[in-house]
Amino acid sequence: MFIVSAKTPSKNTLNSFGYSSGHEKGIFKSEYPVLNLITIISLNDLSDNTYNAFSKIFASKKKEKLIAFGILKQTGIARLPENVQKFLLKVANFLFSKGGDPDMEFTQEEKKFMAKMLDEFIIPNTPVEKMLSRYSPKERMAGLKIKEIEECLRELKAKDNRYQ
Repeated sequence: MFIVSAKTPSKNTLNSFGYSSGHEKGIFKSEYPVLNLITIISLNDLSDNTYNAFSKIFASKKKEKLIAFGILKQTGIARLPENVQKFLLKVANFLFSKGGDPDMEFTQEEKKFMAKMLDEFIIPNTPVEKMLSRYSPKERMAGLKIKEIEECLRELKAKDNRYQ
């Protein structure tokens, strides 16, 4: 059994229940037989290894979250299935926006870093058709000149056998 804590448990709390750090950073086991069945995992204190990155995005410290997203970016998150990428994008949007922790303030530099990271690993790996599917045809053509639209129509008609 596990207790996963986004915040670091106080030393006093850990000591009063006989918990101490084990072989891995952020993993605490109790010396008491009954409590030894319950492992405490402190997300803020986990090592910065790749296998911890998914968990650490839910840590309470913004520094740990940024490190976790950086690790995910470096390890080729773009190769993950699209639904996992969407999940991470939603998590990042929640954690790094007003919907997240109200006490968590980010500098402009940190916000730019997060936006750049998301742009680099989510957007390039989403098919254009999928991104545009949420917009109406009129919205998709916004900003195009009539000549550009007519040229696209000519090309589509040339490719489509129904018009020949």
